[in-house]
Amino acid sequence: MKKFLIILLVLLMLSGCKKVPVNNDPKETENGVSCEGRHYVELMRNYKVGDKKVSADCDNEDFEQFLNDIFSEMITSDFLDMHFLVIDYKAMGLEKPEPKLRSISYSLNTDMLDYYDGILEDLHTFDYQKLSKRQQYDYDTLEYYCYSSMAKTCFYRYEFIIGERHNEIEDLASYFTDYTFYDEESVDDYLMLVSDIDRFFDDILVYVDDMAKAGYPMTDDWINYTQDICKNFNNRIDNNVLIVTFDRAIDALDFLSEEKKAEVKKQNKELIINEVIPAYKKVAEELEKYRGKAKNEDYALYKLDKDYADYLFMSTSSSNKTVDELFQDISDAYSLLQAEFVSCYYDKEAWQEALNIVGGGNQTFILEGRDCLEYMRSKIPVCLPDLGEVEYTVEELDPDVAPENVKAYYWPNPIDNFNQNIIRTNPANLRDYIDRYSTLAHEGMTGHMFQSVFYSKTNHNNVRIYLDFIGYTEGWAVYSSYLSFVMAELGYEYLPSVLFYETNYYFLEYSLIDIMTNYYGYNADKIYDYFDENSLLVKERDEIEAIRGFMLEMPCAYTPYGLGYSEIIDLRENVKLKMKDDFDLVDFNESLLINGKMPFNILETYINDRYGIS
Repeated sequence: MKKFLIILLVLLMLSGCKKVPVNNDPKETENGVSCEGRHYVELMRNYKVGDKKVSADCDNEDFEQFLNDIFSEMITSDFLDMHFLVIDYKAMGLEKPEPKLRSISYSLNTDMLDYYDGILEDLHTFDYQKLSKRQQYDYDTLEYYCYSSMAKTCFYRYEFIIGERHNEIEDLASYFTDYTFYDEESVDDYLMLVSDIDRFFDDILVYVDDMAKAGYPMTDDWINYTQDICKNFNNRIDNNVLIVTFDRAIDALDFLSEEKKAEVKKQNKELIINEVIPAYKKVAEELEKYRGKAKNEDYALYKLDKDYADYLFMSTSSSNKTVDELFQDISDAYSLLQAEFVSCYYDKEAWQEALNIVGGGNQTFILEGRDCLEYMRSKIPVCLPDLGEVEYTVEELDPDVAPENVKAYYWPNPIDNFNQNIIRTNPANLRDYIDRYSTLAHEGMTGHMFQSVFYSKTNHNNVRIYLDFIGYTEGWAVYSSYLSFVMAELGYEYLPSVLFYETNYYFLEYSLIDIMTNYYGYNADKIYDYFDENSLLVKERDEIEAIRGFMLEMPCAYTPYGLGYSEIIDLRENVKLKMKDDFDLVDFNESLLINGKMPFNILETYINDRYGIS
């Protein structure tokens, strides 16, 4: 289950070295399925959607059942996935998996390759032209998802699971603090999960050790980062966050007796103190043995594996374009935004209002929490299709467990209840009023929550909600921050671009630096020269060096945001060019949302068809 984050820049100093191992993985599974990541990269790169000119007038029932079966298999393969995506699993005819955290191992999962190959084999038995148009997009999206998943499986050797771009230990706390209790069974399930934490951490330590033996030890910065997570968690014993949040949630339940409440609170506290806190301590201690054995410069993507680099940029951007094409798209989006910024600057009244807003002089932007989101709800018709009613909660994160490089996150609504939406903010990482407004838009009323709830209310198959395309979801969320400034109806044409630039420019700049660092292998001087020629903001060489170092530590951390946004802008500009004065922003935004999460190369086909673009 994915929660959607806004991440911040953290400056790192990196050191060490590593030896690249020989790849001894098999070329094929026992069923003859390719184990070469390059094979699936080529399938993704050359992917063509089916011909939509011929389609059935109504849904194919057999195909719909096929998708339902895939959804059931996927959602029941992981307990936490199902818990956060489904409330009443019995009503949906699903079988609950064992309440435990997932198993992990550092090895090529040939069973997974065979599983996705089996889906593709069954998928290809369907006559594409006998599917409804909606189902044809389901077909394309599922097919592409399988290729992408098979590529990821083949590139397992580069999956660092407790670094800074991805940290399983850091993520774990939010699964428990945001866990929803529906009945007594879900309370018992929760306690089973807590009792499994020490086993899960042991699996992580084995994984990290196997990865080090294969030639990919942790860097000192990853070790420090993870140790800080563990130490912060263990700073509180009797009032540990997993004790306090559990007790609070249990006290609010009306389906447990007072005796049962006391019993489960006692059980949870004993588990946290006697098993979980020691497990965190063990991780912090065990990681010390890797100190001084790696440096991040050797983990640059262009040094690791060119095919993996191509895969990761395609995957995180949700696009099958080449990295050169993606770099050009984001350069174009960046240039357009800067041009609009300059246009506002030369309008004296508009620029004065921009300064006034940034200084806190506009009442709209000092709204907080729910008040801010409700204001955005009232302005939805300006930019977006009707959402209807939706409920949500917005709360601040506990500062002791709030990830240090996360501004906020959103838990998507369960499939069977679009009114259960959770937004968490981290005030320590919100710079000012404008940043807070943009962040709430990103996660909430125009961004992830709007995107998730809007699609939940359409005629769709549930498997499409399960399939993940992070460049699409994060690209929309960044774009929605721009829309939130348009919705404020400030009276000046380019003022929204100035405010959006003020709060979101780094998604674009860091994506460019990421590509230059990890794909092109540029040094700091070459990156500096690029921005000296192409950026409004002057950066010092030391700053460029620090950001470049961060990109080595967290490759593709920003590309879902920056590249995803730039792909949306590319689509928007194409539609504006075609429609000219007839361009309708609400209609265009609906075209981005109506078919749910999908790669941009498939979304582009739908938009071109909708607007008659050849």
